[in-house]
Amino acid sequence: MTLKEVLTKYKKPLLAFSGGSDSTYLLYKMKEYCQDFLAASLIMQSSVTRDVKNIYNMEEILGVKVLKKEFNPLEIKEFRENSKLRCFYCKTHVCSVLNEIAQKENCDVIFDGTNIDDLKVYRPGLKAKEDGGVISPLALCGINKETVLKELKNIGLPYKASDSCYATRVAYNEEITLDKLNLIKYCEDFILDLGVTSVRCRLSDGNITLDVPKFEQNIIFDNREKIVEVFREKGVKTISLDLEGFVSGKQDRS
Repeated sequence: MTLKEVLTKYKKPLLAFSGGSDSTYLLYKMKEYCQDFLAASLIMQSSVTRDVKNIYNMEEILGVKVLKKEFNPLEIKEFRENSKLRCFYCKTHVCSVLNEIAQKENCDVIFDGTNIDDLKVYRPGLKAKEDGGVISPLALCGINKETVLKELKNIGLPYKASDSCYATRVAYNEEITLDKLNLIKYCEDFILDLGVTSVRCRLSDGNITLDVPKFEQNIIFDNREKIVEVFREKGVKTISLDLEGFVSGKQDRS
């Protein structure tokens, strides 16, 4: 089945738009193929700053109005408790909100940007989306991340890599609070302003480990005194650098 066949199978699909590269590509193709559709984004306290900015950017660039709705995952007890199933519980509630939007807006299906590569890693939220009736056109058509990025480049459409929410930076079984999410947000934005392209500030018991691409670790070393000063002012106990460099899904290693 081709992507066009999947997208045009329904009268009015609803796209859960995250602002990442996968859902950006899907939104572009829906605008091309679908006669009627809706894009919706849930803005959360755990949403990454650059993802939220990209939602607004793509809305303007593609000329597509995105329905935005605030959603507070901290109201979910299992989210705050932060077990390895945190994402499942959060996505279950997200799917419930998306289904409410779909029903109100007369949409007959919900799409998301999950690609075929995402099915090969630990993603407990995928089960919640399956239970919630969410369909992943990219995965269904065997489209991987490499293909998505190549297509976006060919189109000439600016994009950013998809990012996981700030909650994924908090060590499992350590309670997630608004203060911790705000601390991670502040620290990551500060590091990005130094010139790195990607960063994770992994928080555990008040200590932060910086996870950046290996080829950009020199930026951290060159600014280490400034980083220490700013982070310590925010109450961070110790600051370290993961010498392995950024690797997606590192926290889920056995």
